[in-house]
Amino acid sequence: QPAIPLNHPPRAPDRVIFDRAVLGMNADEISRYWVDQKIRGGGSPPRTVDSVGLLLRVVARLPGALGYVREGFTAPDVRVITVDGKMPNDPGYALIG
Repeated sequence: QPAIPLNHPPRAPDRVIFDRAVLGMNADEISRYWVDQKIRGGGSPPRTVDSVGLLLRVVARLPGALGYVREGFTAPDVRVITVDGKMPNDPGYALIG
């Protein structure tokens, strides 16, 4: 089933950390990337969700939805996935900002 990525608002602390750790870009670089994609007929940016609580509710109820939150902010009805086979509390986990 297709993935439906969800994002935090630009310049939100969790988004800044995610963008730097995962994408290797800052907010301005990401904005330019999505403008370029739109001009070239590429994909659309992930939808922005304004709060962690709403993001968790959407991920829990919408098949294919995925997002990111800080460790400890998950909910019982949301599954945490591994990155390179590691969970957030494993040594060497790649997404610790």
